[in-house]
Amino acid sequence: MSDRHQSLTELEDLIRSARETSLEISRDQLRQWMSSPDLEVQGATYLLLRESMKSLRITPPLDADEHLRFRRDYLERCIREGGEGPWSDSRYEAAWEIAGWMASVFDDPATARKVLVGLRDWLATIYREGSPVVRDALVNGTLEHLFERPKIRRFFNDWRNDPLLAGAFADASLWAREGGDSPLVGRRKPRPGRKNE
Repeated sequence: MSDRHQSLTELEDLIRSARETSLEISRDQLRQWMSSPDLEVQGATYLLLRESMKSLRITPPLDADEHLRFRRDYLERCIREGGEGPWSDSRYEAAWEIAGWMASVFDDPATARKVLVGLRDWLATIYREGSPVVRDALVNGTLEHLFERPKIRRFFNDWRNDPLLAGAFADASLWAREGGDSPLVGRRKPRPGRKNE
């Protein structure tokens, strides 16, 4: 059995088990999966951490910064490479994940401003270095939805003064200005006949 197959089999079993009961996993094992060059192994690890953090006990505990770096690096890799397998996120799935994640980080009063600035700068780097396909995914999958929230859009205002980022800012702002609204970052306005999602 290949290392990849064994890792994915173990991760699948853990994901299933974690949905039903709490379980313990060694930090060393988790780090091994997090650092795997295989995007599918990283995708399964991401899912395990995302869906099972309440029922998963990592011993010794995983440092919060290490978890943040893994999440950021995995999602960036998916946006750049466009995951195609059953465990990895596609380019747009990763972009949507980033939108929801950044909105929740932005809403958390315990989040240090430097973390928010770091995430904003990270998105700028992805955009600057990205191909047209990567840039489109970032604008349409992440920024448009973040910019539905005026406070978040203002947080990105410095992009308007950058020759390359100004176009991304303007394009993403159109979505909200034209009434775009999605559940990715929390509805901005109630819809007639529906509860605010």
